[in-house]
Amino acid sequence: MTDQVIDIVMATPDAIPDMAQSFVASWGTFDGAAVGLVAVVDGEAVGTVTLKSDDWRPREDLSPWLGGLFVLPDHRGRGIAGRLVAALADEARQRGVEILYTDCHAATVLLPGWQPIENSALFSLDLAT
Repeated sequence: MTDQVIDIVMATPDAIPDMAQSFVASWGTFDGAAVGLVAVVDGEAVGTVTLKSDDWRPREDLSPWLGGLFVLPDHRGRGIAGRLVAALADEARQRGVEILYTDCHAATVLLPGWQPIENSALFSLDLAT
């Protein structure tokens, strides 16, 4: 049997380039796979957001999802998260997505047009108009 370990990313920084390469290979198309966007400032990756086919198991009927919105603390407050959300909405629209879903409240503040779904913490964004 092979040695298998699950550890936090910070404890295994040497694995990051290999994983990043695998992610890039997987995220090339939106056919149920995720599409990741990254914000780069002066050559440094400072933020990310992801388009995923599913994100919330109790509502597998809702797809696709905006998730994984993150900006490094030193780069927050500069509009990067808002640009990531807008860019992801544009990317989804280009891929034929008509409605985008999220449970990320920050995304709903950063890009106008999100509507609550069924009195829950879920939101939808109509991309068809």
